[in-house]
Parts: sequence; structure tokens; C-alpha cells
Amino acid sequence: MNLHITKQDIEVAKWQKWVDLGSLAVSFGLFFYIFRAIDSLPKLVPTHFNIRGVPDQFGSPATLFVLPATLLFVQLMTALSRIDPRFMNVPVKVHEGNAKPIFTLASKMMSGVQALVTLLFLILTLQTVAVAQLEQKALLLFPVFTCIALKLALVFFSIFRMKKLAKSLPPAKVEVRDEPGS
Repeated sequence: MNLHITKQDIEVAKWQKWVDLGSLAVSFGLFFYIFRAIDSLPKLVPTHFNIRGVPDQFGSPATLFVLPATLLFVQLMTALSRIDPRFMNVPVKVHEGNAKPIFTLASKMMSGVQALVTLLFLILTLQTVAVAQLEQKALLLFPVFTCIALKLALVFFSIFRMKKLAKSLPPAKVEVRDEPGS
């Protein structure tokens, strides 16, 4: 945390707001989808898949609600990090001179991660229901691993940019004023 920094008003781009709205729509859509599909599901649905995408643990159909609930939690944490970005952990030393651009970049990274996590949970939910309804035998792993790889690439690229940015911006000079009579 960077609570030693003055609170920064970072710019939130229009696309970030669309990611927020889209992610919320997907989350609530997944709740609705599971609610509608729950009566057509067997008494046991896949709750875990092995590395080949084959189900290896099973549970009640109600456990499917964990996926959109987890997605909503991730969205909440992303939104809270924008309210006061000083609570974000970033891999560079933050000071008054670089706080705003570092936090702006971190906010954009978090929006990208949120979009990819939303896509991942959408894929996992739809495929889990399809496997439970015997429409497919296993998860299709390519889209799952693609989302994970893109998320990791985005994080590493953003960290690289933050480090480069932190080196290029000198610390802000803090004026020390002498009090009269001292």
C-alpha cells in the first residue's frame, strides 16, 4: 500500500467504464443462466476438472453459483482499487512525482485483467453447464488457457511499463517552509 502518497484522482477511460458495465452484465447474466438451467441439470454437476478438462469432482448444481459470485467479488475489488488507488500494490516505488501516471497505468491493467477474468468465468460457466448436460465430454482447454496466458502477458507487460515509467519520472520536490520565529 502507498498510504504515504496524497490521494490521487486518476483518470478512468471510457473503455474502463464499459468493461465495468460489461462485466457486471455478464455476472448477472451468468446468475440468470444458471438459475434457468438448474432444473435441467443432473443431481451432481462437475465442480472441478483435471488438466485434460475431464471432470474429477462433483457437487450440487447450486455450487455453480460460486462462479458468478466469485466474479462479482473480483469486480468489486477492481472497482475499490479505483476509488483510492493507494491501496493497489504496484511493483515500483511510488512517490508524489510518479503516483498519478503509475496508478493510472495500474488502473488500466486492472480493467484489462477484469475483462479477461470475466471472459474466463463466462467460458468456465457455459462449459461446465454443457458438460453437466452431457453436451460435451470435457472442458475445451484452449480458450481457458488462452485467457490465462493473455492475463499473464498483460500483467507482465504492465509491470514492465510501470518500471520504465518509474525510472523516467523524478521524485517531486517537496518544499520545506521555515516557520517565522524559529
